[in-house]
Amino acid sequence: MLASLAFLALSQTAWKPYTLGGFGIQLPSPPVDASLPSVKDTRSWRSMHNKLNAIVFGISTINDPKALENPDQILAASVAGTSASDPGELVSEKDILVDGWPGVDYLIHSDTGIFYNVRSMIIGDKMVQILVTGFSEAAVKPPLTRATASFTLGSTAKGPQTVAGPSFLRQTLGASGAVIDLPRPPKEESAPFNDKVPMILHRFSSFYENRDYLVVYADIPDAASAKEGDFDQLIQGANDSLVDTVHGTPTPSTDIVLDGSPGIRTIAKIGDAGLIRIETTIYKDRLYSLVSVAPACCKDSAEIKRFFASFHFTAPKGG
Repeated sequence: MLASLAFLALSQTAWKPYTLGGFGIQLPSPPVDASLPSVKDTRSWRSMHNKLNAIVFGISTINDPKALENPDQILAASVAGTSASDPGELVSEKDILVDGWPGVDYLIHSDTGIFYNVRSMIIGDKMVQILVTGFSEAAVKPPLTRATASFTLGSTAKGPQTVAGPSFLRQTLGASGAVIDLPRPPKEESAPFNDKVPMILHRFSSFYENRDYLVVYADIPDAASAKEGDFDQLIQGANDSLVDTVHGTPTPSTDIVLDGSPGIRTIAKIGDAGLIRIETTIYKDRLYSLVSVAPACCKDSAEIKRFFASFHFTAPKGG
């Protein structure tokens, strides 16, 4: 019912096209300049929808060429910045593509009861943001849909990107004997497991926006003399150790199979809005852990599913 009323109100509002900062957009009322003189290289305009929903259109110039090399990190900062301004739950988040330029749609429900429905885009050296506020999800979604559908680049050329979100590539994980798909080439590090267990952990980390991916492997000392049940304890211990590093609250672990090898999955809550997922197995006397850390709303995303499903050993058992 609320959604129907919101759509009816939307259709009765006299939306008109405007050119703001060189971009085109339709708004329900004449935009008022809401720029803050103290914030350099940023302009914003405010329009009202039915006297209840504020629509803010903002443009910021990104002066650091180095930052533009990783536009996903700017988008992640946009999500974090909106959340920090009025803390609450990140309800949803989705990577998008706007005429070849990367962007992200997200919805935040703040602890004060306000909903923020936002589209942030990196267009050339600009971050362009369309933000709608209101007191319900049903109230903020239709205005953002209408505004984003009307958005045009103006004289700006189309962007070079062809895929929304990360372009996963198959990565060989050093001497691990395994491969996996990651959003960018991983950073490789090595460190001791702890003071009690003489194992060297080899870590491969990658990231995209506010999602982190990690693969860890280690050769197991004295594996040939291990007793029945020792490997299960080692796998669960590895998962528990990774949960402890983020101060997570785990749910009961479940049995899984990683590329034909039995293992254990552990999922833990991080703070109020994050999740860590760990899948660990032992294959040919070597321990492997796959880890994702992401907002809770991304737990079932195709991106995270692809990461875990893409893991494969390069040599068959006995090979």
